[in-house]
Formats: sequence, C-alpha cells, structure tokens
Amino acid sequence: MTNEAGHSLPTDEITQYLTRSFDKPTHFFCGWSGGIDSTCVLFLLRSFVMHHPMHKLTAVHINHGIHPQSLQWQSDCELLARQYAVDFIARSVHVDHHKGTECAARDARWAVFNGLMSDLPRCVVLGHHVEDQAESFLLNLLRGAGLSGLGSMRRLVSRPHLKLLRPLLPYTKSQCLSYIQSLGLSTVTDSSNFETLYARNYLRGHVMPQLASRWPNVYDRFEKSIRALQSDWDLLSSYALERLNAISKIQFGLLCIDRTRFNRLSDSERHLLFRVYLRQKQWYLPSRLQIDSILNQLQTAGAGRDCVFSTHQFTLRVYRNDIYIYPLGYFSVTPADMLTPSMPVQMLTFSCPNLCRLDTDDIHIEGNRYQLLFDKASISNIMSMKRLKKYYQSQGIPPFLRTVTPILVAGNSILPVKVCAHSSPVFDQAQYSDS
Repeated sequence: MTNEAGHSLPTDEITQYLTRSFDKPTHFFCGWSGGIDSTCVLFLLRSFVMHHPMHKLTAVHINHGIHPQSLQWQSDCELLARQYAVDFIARSVHVDHHKGTECAARDARWAVFNGLMSDLPRCVVLGHHVEDQAESFLLNLLRGAGLSGLGSMRRLVSRPHLKLLRPLLPYTKSQCLSYIQSLGLSTVTDSSNFETLYARNYLRGHVMPQLASRWPNVYDRFEKSIRALQSDWDLLSSYALERLNAISKIQFGLLCIDRTRFNRLSDSERHLLFRVYLRQKQWYLPSRLQIDSILNQLQTAGAGRDCVFSTHQFTLRVYRNDIYIYPLGYFSVTPADMLTPSMPVQMLTFSCPNLCRLDTDDIHIEGNRYQLLFDKASISNIMSMKRLKKYYQSQGIPPFLRTVTPILVAGNSILPVKVCAHSSPVFDQAQYSDS
C-alpha cells in the first residue's frame, strides 16, 4: 500500500525489504537516466550497499540518442556519480523508430541490461513507482490485455541468471521527490516526458490527474486490484506450466512440445499455455489474432513443416510431431571444423553462438582421436549431400539444427552424434516477491 505520511519515503522500510530479499552478495545494476525516479532508487541502493559491503552497485546510463541534450545528460550523470563515488558505465544504443519509439527504446535498454557481466549474481534495478504501475495497468487495459497484462509490474522477479528489482513500486513520485530534495541532489528533466503524443504521457498529464481529483486514494485502489490480478495469474500460470510439463520433453537440450497432445487441448487451454510460456520467457506477446493464426498453423502444418512464426525475440518451428520455441539467432553460426581435439568428445563445447555440447550416447573413442566436421565442403569429401540428408533424417535431427550438428569421424567410422543446447532455453517458472 502506498505510504504518504508527510510525503516522506520510508527508507527504513525499504532497507528492511532489501535486507530480506538479498541475503547473499549481489551486483546491482541500477538503470539511471538522471531523472527523479532513477536518482531516488540509485541513492537508496547506494546507502544500502554502503551498509552491506558484500554487495556491489553500478549505475548504468543508457543514451538513446533521441534528445538533443542526451550527451549533456550523460555527462551530468557521470559527474554526479564521480562526486558520490558510484561506479558508473554509459552505453549508447540505436533506437529503431520503425518498431515504435517506446517499444524500440525498451528493447534497446534490455539488450544492454542482459549483456552486463559480473562475478556476482546480477540484479537490474529500476525506479518505477506506484503511479507508473497505474499507468501500465490502464495502457494494458486499453490494449485489450488479459489477466497477465493487467497484472502489470512486479516488485521483484527472480530468474536463474538475473533478477529484476523495482523497490519503489509501492510508493509515489512525490515521496521520491521528497527523498531527492532531502539529499540536495540535482536531477535531469527530460522534456519528452511531457509530450502527449506518447500514450503513457497522455495518461500521466490528462487522465491520472482527473482520476486523482475525484478519488484521492486512487493509487491505493489501483494497487489492490493489481495485486489481486497478480495472485490470480500466478495460480493460473502454475496450472498451465503443469499442463505444459505433461505434454513436453527435453530434446536436443530444448523444450519440445508434443504437437498431437497440444492440439487435443481446448482453444482456451492452448491460448493459455502459449501465453504463459512466452510470459515466463519475458518475450514479445503476439496479438490474439496472431496467436489464433499460430495455433491454426500448429493444427494444419504438415509433418515436415519448418518455421511457423518468428519475431525479433523468438522462433517457433515444427518438425515431425514436435514444436520447438527458442530464442531468435540461437543456432545462427556454423562452428569451424575441429580436427583431433585433445579432450573426450563428451566434454567438448562449442558456440553457435549459444554454448552447445554433443550428445554422443556414451560413445568411447580410442585415444580421443576424432574429427568434427561442420563445414559442408569438408563433409562432401566423405559423403554426398543426399546421403548426409538421409543421415540427419535417420537421427531425427531437425533442419534448423543441421548446420550446427557435425559429422563425427573416428578412424574409418562415422558415429551418430546430436547437438544439445548447453544452457537450454527451457521454461522456468519465475519467482515473484512483492512483500
């Protein structure tokens, strides 16, 4: 619930929340635009890390290059970070306006966040507050979102390799401003935040003030509704993931859904399972019409059908009776041939560009002397392309995996081998903590 007693930010309460949520060393990467919200959360984290030195903190400024003053804002943030001894990095990104400025900028930011490296578990920290949450709810409502979209943002999302933290989500912007003023900190004012051409800005400038004037506790009302929706979605997601587990297996290190069993489900169940999977991966969610088209193709596609649907984030493919969904570009690079490596083939890894290994069914090679041939020109010296295709088919290797599946040559023998994703993009149920 929002807390506006004296318009002050309850820093002790936030510190207790951070202490409960992060009992092991963590590297916090705080998105910092220089504005009120991001400056507030950065200096809250700075104080927390100073009192808990097992953690690390880095301010991350992303220069979208959209505003004429972008470089000045970056310089101002760098100067302030140096003044307060905060580790600082800046990244410039390209925003593809053809995709929609807001969407493209968000994708560019997340490309930066996902690429940040550390020797500690990583956590991305953002400055969203309760008013941002209310705006997100209304935007999703106007877009025709279902239960998952109306649940909006979570305070803490935990995943195997990255956490996402929004510690200010229960509090208001005025509380953030009060905290900034108490520290005497200067902030950046982005004039584009007032341009009502953007839907969020229109809600912020015209709709929310009207609602707040009629219902002074409007943000409390939004927050209660959103929490109820999140609770319902969590229960429904748990059910959907159990259903997905029952009709799936791991093949080539990938999640593989049995198409026959999937198609036997009701329309609403198939919609739900598809949306829950994409939501868990935090991937782009197609429109309902697009999902209808995808599900129709999954019912009517022939056994040899390859690509069914692709976005800038993932690709969906069908091979024989299996449905594969994996990140776009996951198998886009053909590795170089490997001649007589010095290690057992079972221990070998390679990039394509994701990290992969070979499943050799416990084949033992005397002296570990073998060849892995990826290049088609090299393979053509051993077998014809027609024979190679039959070999792939006999091993059940889908077409999209064939450029990264080598021919294993040991002595005069060609041994069966399959590629497995080393860090498989199978689904994992995100753990939420909003306490």
